[in-house]
Amino acid sequence: MQSLVQNRTLVIFDDPFYKIIVERKYDKYYEVAQLTLGSSESKMPLIENLILNKWYKFNFHAEKDYSFNKYSKRINPKRLQRISKKESKRSIGSKAQNTLKEQIHLKKESIKHNKRLYAKKEKQALFKLKQRKKIQKHKGH
Repeated sequence: MQSLVQNRTLVIFDDPFYKIIVERKYDKYYEVAQLTLGSSESKMPLIENLILNKWYKFNFHAEKDYSFNKYSKRINPKRLQRISKKESKRSIGSKAQNTLKEQIHLKKESIKHNKRLYAKKEKQALFKLKQRKKIQKHKGH
């Protein structure tokens, strides 16, 4: 059974940088990734190169409990036009914004956790060093 994959790519200016946001929907999953392009406006060949050749740079983050089939029955073509026009006006969906914020939050938490572990190891190493010096001092050297 083939699954329907929908990708949507947006280039936005989030002062002071241009960012590319890729939304991807397949089956019942929704994922979003963001990549900073730089301060100058990106040309289409650069964006195409990123998407075609450097797809691995995109760190996709899945949203939990996503209901994909919002419109499960056949949609009237005019309604479909209105929906797509509304989507294009909105530029970046609130769902994508929320998912990206969650991704940033999780990344910050993992960095904090790693820093805590590093500080704990450093403290323990310093304690062991002090203990060794203390033992050496009492040996009579």
